[in-house]
Amino acid sequence: MKSSDYFVKAYLGLDYSDLKAIDDLIGSIEAHLATHGSDTKLELTLHASKARKEEELNSGFDKVCATAKLVVDKLKDQKDWDVFEFDIFCGVLGRIESYELSIAMMEKSLDILERNFKNLSNYEYRKARISGEMTWRLTRAKFHDNVDPQKLKETFNMCFKSAMQVCEKLSLVALRTSLLVREAIFNENPTKILECVKAMEVTRDNYWIKSSKDEVVEYVRFLGDNVTIDLHNFMLGWQTKKRRTELGLKTVELANMIGTSQNIMSEMERGAKGFGTLRLYQIAKALKVQSMSYFYGEPLVSSAIATLDIHAYNAAHFVSILPEEKDKELAISLIKNLVDYSKDKEPQL
Repeated sequence: MKSSDYFVKAYLGLDYSDLKAIDDLIGSIEAHLATHGSDTKLELTLHASKARKEEELNSGFDKVCATAKLVVDKLKDQKDWDVFEFDIFCGVLGRIESYELSIAMMEKSLDILERNFKNLSNYEYRKARISGEMTWRLTRAKFHDNVDPQKLKETFNMCFKSAMQVCEKLSLVALRTSLLVREAIFNENPTKILECVKAMEVTRDNYWIKSSKDEVVEYVRFLGDNVTIDLHNFMLGWQTKKRRTELGLKTVELANMIGTSQNIMSEMERGAKGFGTLRLYQIAKALKVQSMSYFYGEPLVSSAIATLDIHAYNAAHFVSILPEEKDKELAISLIKNLVDYSKDKEPQL
């Protein structure tokens, strides 16, 4: 029988871009709880995992916060936390709906870290996680919450500096670059945003690349007159590429669907070439995007192919990260052959 510690270790070692692994862990924990009864540690792990899943599915901030609420409610009233509770909390700090509560919980977690865990080997990394997660929540606060801008900026700069110091000391290149992307967003600097996104691509860290690009797109619409043509083109290109990948289409296939060349399609997805209105409508139709607001950072209202079927989503993700084009073509061919085979096996009415 697998112990609670086994599931906790699995959660702490999750690849957040692997939705299948997250979904499998959720199912395993739920089955364990159904068989063996209540277990506070596992229930916290379950809700933290579900919050992460909702975030990766782009379900929206409110839904993510609602899923993480059990973890927050449990820990906010405890005077002290053990190492497990601290690490679980690190994963939900930025997912607290109330800005005031997120600040209070940040201060509480840093206090517990200093009192109880300063001598642990991962002390500095844990400190960077808290500070880094808070820069994410503080960026959201700037654009969504009614907060004193001067105090908000001071808090952001404090958390940013704290996280950056640890990243530089421990050589956490991808995390450091993601913080630079976030700082550029917070300061509404479009040129710096794109410079940092390009630097992120050099890291070859697929999780942080996707996460940072999604974050940029989320806030472009709040930058008003600061939005440049280059940033606008990047946003449309990234949303197009992301949706195309989710649907398992190759660049050349999308190009053929909208009547252009593969080279031009690739330039558009990179943001090197702009989108005309007609072209954008053609892409939306090809990618089954019902609302044009998707290209400007809004979640899809309906994304059955990409998100409701988690296994299909992960198959598309797997194909997208294969290093060689010939490997991608082979994987797509195998998937299509399997679909054709399944159709042939269906009973004829």
